[in-house]
Amino acid sequence: RSSNASKVDSTDASSLMLGSRHVLRGLCDGDLVLDRRSCRIVDDASCLERLLKSKKKLCDTSLFDLFLDTESRQRFLQFLNTEDENSTGTAIPRGLRVSLQGTDGPVSMDLFHTRIPEGTTGNDYCLLAMKEDPEQKAPPDAAP
Repeated sequence: RSSNASKVDSTDASSLMLGSRHVLRGLCDGDLVLDRRSCRIVDDASCLERLLKSKKKLCDTSLFDLFLDTESRQRFLQFLNTEDENSTGTAIPRGLRVSLQGTDGPVSMDLFHTRIPEGTTGNDYCLLAMKEDPEQKAPPDAAP
């Protein structure tokens, strides 16, 4: 009986995750699942690939490799490891503006994250939402 309950809980959690990611894609420019321990991208990264105009598949690679410098990596680690003071789930997620290396140069974006409950797997994952900086794509100057 407990095995069946675990399967149902796992299916419910998976469905909830898929639904959450679908909603995020309507609000943000992309999302991905990240291993908090290694900063490895563990799932589909097509949204990030599109934002960075990368032809390389980024799934199972380190997000650290995309940061421009060590200071940015350290700020990102602090961002990931800082628990919100209001852990009831009612607080607005904290954000962090970063620049990642894209095919055509740096791409500025805001990142938001929430921890994914470990469940029975023991994984320490988070869902990372990305919103491209709208000021980065300034419209061309109008002709006089």
